This record gives sequence, structure tokens and C-alpha cells, in this order.
Amino acid sequence: MRVLVVYGSKRGGTAGIARMVGGALRGAGIDAEVRSGDEAEGVAGYDAVVVGGALYSSRWHRHARRFVKRHAAKLRDKPV
Repeated sequence: MRVLVVYGSKRGGTAGIARMVGGALRGAGIDAEVRSGDEAEGVAGYDAVVVGGALYSSRWHRHARRFVKRHAAKLRDKPV
């Protein structure tokens, strides 16, 4: 199984959590890749996607929000 862990982080806290999630998945024998939402190119080739983002002023971080909007159609076909 191949999993993409994608995040949006302003000060690094969410990025750190995303790296920990990726590490835990790898520790369980899962091929996991961790990318910022502004760096991740898509979801093709992944079996599942984990998306995390910090909240600022009741809004999800823009990198996570934009990633989900860009790839919404393909995310519907994968466990998220």
C-alpha cells in the first residue's frame, strides 16, 4: 500500500505531526510519502491520502485547502 500524507502548516507544528504520521505508517510497513500541499503534485499512484492542516481564524491552512480543491474528483475515489 502506498499512502500520501499531505499537510498545510504555517509555523511547522502540523508539518511535524505529518512527518510523525508518515513515520508511523512506515513503521507499520506502509510506503508513505509526506508532502506539503503546495508541493504535492497529485494523488495518482497512491492507494490512500491523509490530509492535515492547521486552523487559522476558523479556516483550514490554504495549502491543505487548495490541495483538496485541486484534486477533489480523484480524492473521491480513494480513502482519505
